[in-house]
Amino acid sequence: LRRNNIKVDIYDAYLEEHSISQTVDNILMYKPDLLGFTVMANLAFLMVIKITCKLRERGFLGHIVLGGHYPTFNHENILRENCSIDSIIRGEGEESLLDLYEALNENRSLQ
Repeated sequence: LRRNNIKVDIYDAYLEEHSISQTVDNILMYKPDLLGFTVMANLAFLMVIKITCKLRERGFLGHIVLGGHYPTFNHENILRENCSIDSIIRGEGEESLLDLYEALNENRSLQ
């Protein structure tokens, strides 16, 4: 994204040792149009779902996308069971994330 002059902010709530509430507050403060989470394991996924559900409860309307090992192999169940998630990028996400960003900005179909 940065190579294409798209503004990107990286926020690592785990590294910052922020609670779910602090994480939600910080995300809402930034007001991103596209919010991505890298999820490598089931435990991290459970935290991400708590965060995304709280974001939606507080009115977050941005597009939420997951990537990483866990969603790559569990995409069908994740999308079926979690209405707070808009999409999943499977495998390497570098080019796919740019495609997603461009499609969202051009109101193109994400199929």
